[in-house]
Amino acid sequence: MDVEVDWQVCDDVETLVATIHNCKKELTKNCFSKFSSAKILEYNVSAPQKICEFLLLSSGHKPTKDKSGDSHCHKIVTEFEQFKLYKTKMFGDSKIRLEAVFDVGEGRGKYWYGNIALI
Repeated sequence: MDVEVDWQVCDDVETLVATIHNCKKELTKNCFSKFSSAKILEYNVSAPQKICEFLLLSSGHKPTKDKSGDSHCHKIVTEFEQFKLYKTKMFGDSKIRLEAVFDVGEGRGKYWYGNIALI
């Protein structure tokens, strides 16, 4: 795992959104420290259903019609300004997974991963 952070479960959804953004910033910083000319291609967040429902309480999301990332393992729920939110069962009920994809000039995108533990 490239970045691991904790989020203290509470009723304020915006603190979770801020934690996701902080994890994303750390992933970006780590990538740019190794590949200074990297370009951000995409950020995806995978979470259990209850967390997805909770994140839908945030005012920062918008509905999406893009279903291109759907699979049998995860389904797109919504989009935020800087990431897409997917519902998944792959990581259990106490973890959120961030996936950042960067173009580092090597042809294929480089993947960086972050975990947010729900404590």
